[in-house]
Amino acid sequence: MWLNLTTGTNLNNKEIIGQYTLTLKCGYGAYGEVFLAEDLSGRQVALKRIAKNQYCLDWQREFNGLMKYCHKQLNHPNLIKIYHIEENKDYFYYTMELADNLNDAPASFISDTLANRLVRKMISLNDAVTIIKQLLDGLEVLHNNNLTHRDIKPANIIFVDKIPKLSDIGLMTTINTTVSFAGTMGFTPHEQLLSAIKKKHHRYTNQSDIYAMGKVLYCMVTHNSADDFPVFPLELMSQNGMKQLNQIINKACNENPRMRFENVEEFKDALNAKAHANILKRKVSLKHVAAIIFILVIIAIIAGSWEYRKSFTAPSAKSTATNNIDEPKQTTVISPQPPETRAVISQLVAPEKKMTIHKPVKYPQSGSFFADSKIDDDF
Repeated sequence: MWLNLTTGTNLNNKEIIGQYTLTLKCGYGAYGEVFLAEDLSGRQVALKRIAKNQYCLDWQREFNGLMKYCHKQLNHPNLIKIYHIEENKDYFYYTMELADNLNDAPASFISDTLANRLVRKMISLNDAVTIIKQLLDGLEVLHNNNLTHRDIKPANIIFVDKIPKLSDIGLMTTINTTVSFAGTMGFTPHEQLLSAIKKKHHRYTNQSDIYAMGKVLYCMVTHNSADDFPVFPLELMSQNGMKQLNQIINKACNENPRMRFENVEEFKDALNAKAHANILKRKVSLKHVAAIIFILVIIAIIAGSWEYRKSFTAPSAKSTATNNIDEPKQTTVISPQPPETRAVISQLVAPEKKMTIHKPVKYPQSGSFFADSKIDDDF
């Protein structure tokens, strides 16, 4: 489980350190306290103060890590910027970029860290992949400059203007340097824990950071704590691309460092390949839908054409017979003539036929005369 959000505490008596006025106490780390401060121009910054202790030289380790980081003069959007470093006999302090405020009330301050976002469940699956890619970009710059962070965890990832940045660089050291154990349980790889148990110094490589970054991704995707790894909620496995993402996390967090990603570039390539696979899967799905629609259209066209042809098909034999019965026979009719006409000559003459003309027959009650004609065949 994630710890509760820590709200900054207003300082009744504002303390001044150098050119900075401390206005709010934001939190504290293993070796110091973090304040919200203002410089002479009114710009707000985060100020970390680490007390010197002659009986414990942990402050010296953080000071050395800070100097190594600043000496490289790294400038990357996903790495925190250090503005000022100063030291006196009692403590040293440095100022850096201030995280965004998660609290709507300006009088109080909740640092916008990944840990606090996880408490509020503000991280979606798409956000998790986007954030880890940006952090890997910053980590790649560190590794290319022969530096290892050694303490990557959600609490050490801040958001400045909504951009994720690796912060708390006090444990940073040179890659392949043999030093004492440092880090946070749950985000520390197996080989480092074995060295700590045996009370031996450990040679730090980029594998320590890759392991920790895999655990950060695990926490964002599952909203579990790092100690719950490798438990993966079953309800998430049904989501698109989640199986591949789980494989990527397991590879980054493998107990055997030789089985992890060899470098940050491989880690990023795996994430990009996952995204590309999802895009291809969506494209294939769209092609299937288009093919189905095309087939349905073809079937509809064929069916319509068949019905159209049926409407013009010749009538059946039964229908033809019925039409022949109902059709009246053609009769040659001679129009009625006046009474004085004693004979009517038929207009119907068949070729190659002889026609005998008979006398007209008059019907008493009729005003019409019909030709009583007979065709004689010569056959």
